[in-house]
Amino acid sequence: MSEPQKNPFEVFGLTAEMAARLNERDLYSLVRTLYRGLQKVYHPDRAGARGPEKQEDHADRTVELNLAFESLNLDKNPESFRRCHRLYAARRKRGLSRQITELQGELGRSNAERDGLADGYMAYLVRGLPWLSGQDGYAPPNPMAPTNLKVGLNDVAITQNVRTASWTLGSNYKEIVFDALGTLFYRPVGRAKPFQANYIHLLGVIPTDQIDLVPILDRVPPREGFFKSPALDARYGIDGAPLEVLNTLGLAKFKRYCLPLLRPDFTERSFLFSIHRPLFEKEGLVSVEGVIVKITNL
Repeated sequence: MSEPQKNPFEVFGLTAEMAARLNERDLYSLVRTLYRGLQKVYHPDRAGARGPEKQEDHADRTVELNLAFESLNLDKNPESFRRCHRLYAARRKRGLSRQITELQGELGRSNAERDGLADGYMAYLVRGLPWLSGQDGYAPPNPMAPTNLKVGLNDVAITQNVRTASWTLGSNYKEIVFDALGTLFYRPVGRAKPFQANYIHLLGVIPTDQIDLVPILDRVPPREGFFKSPALDARYGIDGAPLEVLNTLGLAKFKRYCLPLLRPDFTERSFLFSIHRPLFEKEGLVSVEGVIVKITNL
């Protein structure tokens, strides 16, 4: 099968966008300059020392250039020039612009598919929770609820707020404990003993080297009394105070950035995610329990 015939502008290496942008006199001047330059490059005498194959190639190229310029000679053949110009300029819609449009469509379909998968996976993770509004019945076992296990964590928000404010709140260590029946007990920062927490449902973990979590955490203006010393109050002032980092992020952010990386096991140096019933039901927030730093079998 023979190759499709080129538009004469293609022979001179001009793009459809360039042909459409220039008026016909300027475009013809450019074509004429290119023709003269390429005629010198492909003159048969220049290929004489390179063998018969090169001579033949140069001869074919010279013929192609002559025929193309004959079609684009505005002074002698204006109708041909304008017809080729019109046809070639119309290719803009079938070239790069068309590819961009098609890629944008594919990206939109991919994003819609990703969002649908995220919604389905999230519904799977929270399926059967008896305390979710409108859901009753049996809750399947949660793979994140082992037995006889203690998980030690560093609170992410406290760590960030201490670093930002440059003063010490104390230990940021907290614990989650599972008894022999898999019941979850919670010891937040500042508490001496853990207490049973039926309102917490663990979702999974993401290794800290796989996600930059802090930038997507929620932030609020500092609470009243956030500063604990006159020096800090004078240094920042209420208007210049850094935003307080929270251990929560919206459900949309969680689905987009975290859900594809989520793992259903406990590993050290990983962020642990959970649902706290009040925050999830009322505000649609996912909680970050902290970074797992210690796992102990009881």
